[in-house]
Amino acid sequence: MPYLYAAFYEASQTGMPVQRSLCIDYPFDGNVYDKSYQYQFLFGKDMLVAPLTSVEKSKQVYLPKGDWYNLYSDETISGQKEFTEDCPLYKLPVYIKASAIIPAQSLIQSTKEKPNDTLYIHIYSGTKKNTFTYYEDEGNGFGYTKNVYCRKMIEFDPANKRINISKQEGLFNSNFKKIQLIFHGFDNKLENIHLNNANTTNAKDCNCKLLNELDNLDDIYDPNLYQQLLSQSGKTKQQQVTIDNSTNDIMLQW
Repeated sequence: MPYLYAAFYEASQTGMPVQRSLCIDYPFDGNVYDKSYQYQFLFGKDMLVAPLTSVEKSKQVYLPKGDWYNLYSDETISGQKEFTEDCPLYKLPVYIKASAIIPAQSLIQSTKEKPNDTLYIHIYSGTKKNTFTYYEDEGNGFGYTKNVYCRKMIEFDPANKRINISKQEGLFNSNFKKIQLIFHGFDNKLENIHLNNANTTNAKDCNCKLLNELDNLDDIYDPNLYQQLLSQSGKTKQQQVTIDNSTNDIMLQW
């Protein structure tokens, strides 16, 4: 929800669509105009989706220039590449840009519900600096027109091994008391993390997928088949650090 909500906020401010043709970001890549890939799109600026019909068991996919991560396995894939992806019914092909910043929260059904008190920010290792405008408000009404919102800039600076979360703009009290930063593809390099140039901690290993493709499907599949599918999906290893949320600047450096 936080990633989607921020994408709609961006659309309201700039007109940039939530669902974007690849030619917006890659206008000089001839492959994005190929009819084989005409239905692929960017969801926000850091997710690429390759839609398919329910009768397709595999999909020919093209990833533009840059490094990408498979959403489900964290496998890294070099861009400007065409390949075939196996697609069981429960797995839509989705890929995350390297250096992506993806905020997430506990499952809710609408903005009328309150999530738990932790904001999860997924950071994908990469070589390019990236920024994300985080936006949160009441989820209904017009309080945002009276400055009742929370807006922060999140910056991942891999060259300087740093993550900055800017001081809050707006008067809204965030739903989140904690921030859990989840690092994908960092290969155990996150030691001696300094929080605001003071406290030092190390990242802890975790199995913190951005999305588990089999979640909430246990009532659809035969129990034995479901357990088999779970075992075949495999576990991915990430690293995480949990900190207190704040309306002031937050900096992590390692």
